[in-house]
Formats: sequence, C-alpha cells, structure tokens
Amino acid sequence: MDTRHWSVLLLHFAVLLTEIHTETTKPDTPTPPPNTTTTTVTTTTGSSTTAGPKKLIAITLLDPPFVMHEDRGTRFTGLAIEVFREIVQQTGYDNFDLKLPNDAEKYNWEESLLQINDLVGRLRSNEADVAIGAFTLTPNLASEVQVSQPILHTGYKLLYKIPDSWHPGEAMVTLLRPFSPGLWVLIIFMTVITSLVLYAIGRFSPYEDIAFVGKTSTYEGLNVPNSFLYTYSTLMWQGYTAAPKSFSGRVLVCIWWLFSIMTLASYIAALSVLLFRVPEIRTLPFSNMDEFCRQNKVDMLIVANSSSFNYLSNSKRLLERRLYQKLKPENVFVGDIDKAVKKMMAADGKLALFLESSIAQYLATQDPCDKMVIGERLGDHSIGFICQKNSTVCDKLNVGILKMQEDEKIDVLKKKYFQGGCLAGKGRSYIFEGLPFFDTFGGEPDAIMPMSITITRFSSAFIILTLGIVIAGVLLVIEIYWSKKRGSPVPQRINRGGIDDDTERIRNEYRDEVERA
Repeated sequence: MDTRHWSVLLLHFAVLLTEIHTETTKPDTPTPPPNTTTTTVTTTTGSSTTAGPKKLIAITLLDPPFVMHEDRGTRFTGLAIEVFREIVQQTGYDNFDLKLPNDAEKYNWEESLLQINDLVGRLRSNEADVAIGAFTLTPNLASEVQVSQPILHTGYKLLYKIPDSWHPGEAMVTLLRPFSPGLWVLIIFMTVITSLVLYAIGRFSPYEDIAFVGKTSTYEGLNVPNSFLYTYSTLMWQGYTAAPKSFSGRVLVCIWWLFSIMTLASYIAALSVLLFRVPEIRTLPFSNMDEFCRQNKVDMLIVANSSSFNYLSNSKRLLERRLYQKLKPENVFVGDIDKAVKKMMAADGKLALFLESSIAQYLATQDPCDKMVIGERLGDHSIGFICQKNSTVCDKLNVGILKMQEDEKIDVLKKKYFQGGCLAGKGRSYIFEGLPFFDTFGGEPDAIMPMSITITRFSSAFIILTLGIVIAGVLLVIEIYWSKKRGSPVPQRINRGGIDDDTERIRNEYRDEVERA
C-alpha cells in the first residue's frame, strides 16, 4: 500500500475513537416525574431533550356556587371548579396552579365591571392563562380576551321569602276554584250565546214550528225562556223532555251536549285535585314577573353595580322597563348579596331580591329553606371561562366542555348545586306559575290559582262549541233557502190564543167525572 492509502485508514480510525469517547462521556437523561392532578404546582428539575410536564396558571375569585372555599379555606370547590378539574386533563397540561387575588373578597357574588376589568388585566399581563368563574360571555368581553364554550345558561329571577300564612278563606271558595274566574265568565257567556242561537233556530227555521207538538200540544216551543231552560238543564245534566226537530237545531244541541260533558268531567276532576291535593298552598302576592309589576304589596330590591342591575337599567324590553320603573331608589342596595338577602328576609315579605337565577336557586337550597325562586327567567345569557387573547387554552377547554355536556356530567353538577342542599329529595310544595290576566280579570292571584283549569287548558271545548254554533247557523240559512226554493209548505205556527183540542178533552173528562159523582 502507498502512503496515501495508509493515511486514509488512520483518519477513519481516529474518527471512530472520537465517537466511542463521546458515547461513554454523555450524561444520563433525567426521568420526568409522574403526572399529578392536584391544584398544587409540581416543579420539575433537570434538563431533557423531550418536552417536560406543562403547568396551567389559573386565577379565580370567590363566587358561590361557582367558586367557594372548602375545608376552612385550604381547598376550592364549586360548579366551575369541578368542571375545570374534570376537563383540565384533556387540555394536555399535567397540573394547574390556582391563584386567588388578595382582594378577591370584595367581589362577593355577582360580577361587576370592576371585577371583569381586573381579571382581564391580569390575563393580558400574563399573570395567568385562564380565569375560572361564572363570567357572562358578551361580545365586549370576547374582544378583550378569549372566551370558552358556555358551561351554563342562566338569567335573572326573583328571590323571595317563603310566606308563613295559609291561604285565607280556602274552605269557603273551594267549590268554585276548579275553574279560574275567567273560565267561569266564559262558560256563562257561551251558555247565553248558545241559548240565543237555539231561540233563533226555533223562531226562523221552517222545520221547527211543530217540533214539540209530539210531546204536548200545550208546549210553547223554543221561545227565549225555554231556550235558556234547555241549555241550563242539559249543562246541569238534567236532560229535557223535548228536543229540536230541525237539522240545524239537532246539530247545535249535539255539540252543546258534548260541551256539557267536557265541562262536567273537567270540573269533577279539578275538584278532586283540590280536595285531595298533596302540595302545601300558601298565600303569594304574585307568581310571575307580570303579576309582580301589577301588585303594590311587595317592592323590588337589587344590588347596586351588579350584573342584574346593569341588565335591568340597560334593557329596552317592556317588562324589564316596567320592573326598572317599579324600583325605588332606597331599594338599590349598596353592598353585597349576603347583606341584601338579610335585608330581604328582615322585610318579612315586603321585598323581593332581583338577581342571577343560578345564584337565587343556590340560595334557595341553603338551610333553613326559607327562600324560594319566583318568576320566569329574564335576560338569558351564557357563562363560561376566559383565557388569554392569543392562547390556545380555551380551544382545548372547549373540547372538554362539549364532552361533559355530551355525557350529561354538567347536568349532574347543576342538580347538585341548584336542586340539592335542603331541597334534596323534597317534593314540590309551592306553585309559582301564575295565570294570564284574562283568567284572573285583574284580581289578586294566589298560589292555588295555577291548580285551577284555565281558559287555555279548556280552549278546545270552546273551539268545538264555536264551530257547532257556526255550523248550526249555516244550516239554518240553508233550511230557509231550501224551503223557499222548493216552495214546500212551511208548517204553520200553533195558535195558542184559544182553547186547543187537548184542553177541551181534559175539560170534558173532568165534567163527566163530576156529573157521575
């Protein structure tokens, strides 16, 4: 071999020695610590060629029932906390550090503009990755930070002290309570209308003049008193000795009999419910938002600068404007919800607190179970988490939120916090729905009224009766037209002015008996 070839071999040998020396002197790669799911941050030491465990910095504030202290302040609990703990494993983070600002106590229950601005500022200054709480998801908030999928849909309702008094005068009016006042008036009205239509058939139908002669020739026919007597007696299930003979009259009375059956059956069924009811019935000065605006016994209390106050003052809807106009300046409470609830309870039924429906439902579950939620939900909105503007944290959280909704785990948590507590396993005791204005005729509603049969519930019977009246009227016109067109003789009206054959026969028989005696 020449000198050049030996040089190449020596160079390869030197490179091989260098690689062997590097492998033997390379430090060991540290093993990453196991995953943890506690709220305490686990710090990882050492270096690695692969990505180590990642931590998520979360910030929160006390906002029952979404964020609360547990175990004397050493641990957090609440609906929002439980949802976040459930989905954090799906975000790709191994643990999270939960921080509470030193001044978080001042926020208390409902979120305010100051509260949102403070948390948004902390997120924008990179102090945290995500804020845990019940934040109303609005376009303005979404322009400042990134918002998650909603974890709950809520609104605003009234919190009220459960009244102590039993329904007054119940024993005296129970027999009238199966139907609402408006339904009683409408039944009487339809009875009068049916009687008048029946009289019109007896007066103008060419086939009705001799309809009742088959029973007794002394009967006067379908005049006004007899028409009213017929409808009333059949409504009371007494029957009647005679019936219309014309086709229009028969259609009308058939429909009226059907209406009478439905009325009696509904009355008996509703009366049975009232006499053997299970729920406790107590006096309520109102049972929905509209009735609350109409009455003057209870005033509205609201916490100043809260989300409920901001919604009510800015809303353009008619009902919300009426509520806001009903609000007295002295009842705009400056403080927190704890103190507002104490003021409402001390008023003993003279004040109702307007606040977030989720908070109101939670307060109603707390001992001693002396509060209740009334009214339909106003101002529906969504609540969720907020994250840094340009991060992907909320995008990852959304997957977990949708998964929990699909598995109905969020519904289980809602029942735990909004239907648990002192209400767990307790049946319904109070009726809150209320009645429309035409069912009460402007009268003062109470808790027993929603158990009555209303105009809406009985509307099908009125629809059937109205159609029957219309059909009978059309048939009456057809009967008159058909009789004139064919030129058929119209039965003459019975002359009641003189003595008819039956009367003369009765007199003769009586005279004969007297003579034989």
